[in-house]
Amino acid sequence: MQIYLIQPGDSIYQIANAFGSTVADIVEANELETPESLVVGQAIVIPIVGQFYFVRPGDSLYTIGQRFNLTIAELAQINAIDPNRPLPVNLRLYIPEQPKQMFESNAYVEPTGSTVRCYSNV
Repeated sequence: MQIYLIQPGDSIYQIANAFGSTVADIVEANELETPESLVVGQAIVIPIVGQFYFVRPGDSLYTIGQRFNLTIAELAQINAIDPNRPLPVNLRLYIPEQPKQMFESNAYVEPTGSTVRCYSNV
């Protein structure tokens, strides 16, 4: 799943196209009664495995890889691009779903009145 914020001029069709999804899947995932009436700034869920990243000015495979814990070689291979070429702004890169990392925490929850407080030694 990926969260997307509606931009001026967006349509469900354009969003579905950009993320390789379908209009029906996006409408269903967001329970949109009037999908033609999107509101700028509205957050919607894009039902995909992993996520897409759109290249911004100044990005490189290295900086994007650092952000998503991937190597330059992995990003290039996954997206079938030459790792030695500059990235065009707005290029859509697929970022695969990362495995969940398990961790232990020495914590407990203590309900007090109408609030719940969490205590942790982490």
